Amino acid sequence: MTMIITSSPQLPNLVRLCTVLSISQVRGSIPLLWEQIVDLSYKPRLRIINHEQTSEVVERHFHDLSQRYGEVVAVDLTDKHGDEGELSKAYADEMQKLPNMRYISFDFHQNCGGSNFDNLQILYDQVSDEFDNQGYFLVDAEGEMLEEQKGIIRSNCIDCLDRTNVTQNYFAQKSLNAQLQRIGVLSSTECIAMFGEDYEIFKTLWVEQGDEISLEYSGTHALKRDLVK
Repeated sequence: MTMIITSSPQLPNLVRLCTVLSISQVRGSIPLLWEQIVDLSYKPRLRIINHEQTSEVVERHFHDLSQRYGEVVAVDLTDKHGDEGELSKAYADEMQKLPNMRYISFDFHQNCGGSNFDNLQILYDQVSDEFDNQGYFLVDAEGEMLEEQKGIIRSNCIDCLDRTNVTQNYFAQKSLNAQLQRIGVLSSTECIAMFGEDYEIFKTLWVEQGDEISLEYSGTHALKRDLVK
């Protein structure tokens, strides 16, 4: 609900009830025991900390997510070579011990290098069934819940900033199209990208939230901020 207060003598208190739509996504670092020694190098080395409680930590993390959100699909965007590759493999090995969790490894740099972000469709095709089944949240103007989100996509890269933000932006746009089609704002053949002014608002919101998270995490603006514009 959005409440609007006006100084008009005719309408001193105007309350507008709105249809509310939303989708939730989660981002978080790889839930293993690992460290990255910060130095002056462009890509500081990663080191996995082998610990007998690693499996318990991973299981507890995903149990908490499933208790909060329902079905969880874990999307790992890290490289599959070098230090990132070793960490990604360790993550995949742990996820194999959780049979009720879907884990998808998608090397963002390999698939989307050179700004080929349309290749995120390859990732989307792998999660589309779960994504559609999870749905979104919809409440009408009378406060009746018409749709309820029943699951979550959990995305990660290493710092959970740029690659993650671009990917979550892609998922959000897919969901937004479905939401607007559901309430009749768009036809079944239309998408938000066809409407320039509204699409600019959507992209601006993603740039701003990406910057806010990056500033909170690292003290700098998102490096790929222009790629969601």
